[in-house]
Amino acid sequence: MYRLNYEQFDRDNQYIGNDLGAVMKEGKTVFKTWSPLATGVYLNLYLDGEGKSRLESLPMERLDHGVWYVEILRDLDGVFYTYTFEFDHKTRHETIDIYAKPAESTETLVRW
Repeated sequence: MYRLNYEQFDRDNQYIGNDLGAVMKEGKTVFKTWSPLATGVYLNLYLDGEGKSRLESLPMERLDHGVWYVEILRDLDGVFYTYTFEFDHKTRHETIDIYAKPAESTETLVRW
């Protein structure tokens, strides 16, 4: 069980940026999510929104303030994605991107 000093946690993990989710620019796609208690985060790319055609799963890099980041050097317009969050280096949970624009599927669609 975690004993957490919430004031310290807030100071250490507050993120004031406005760039969480998927952002495409200059021919590349940047993914950022916030999960300060995760021990690992993975970006999962899919061809469709049904979760049956995974292209790849990429580890994300932890930045400051609980933010996780990965940059793909290509435009991923129309590709679906999820994140897998790992806790305590063992428990994993796959979920959609809560910072994304909505799409009607079990994955999130990169769309501009």
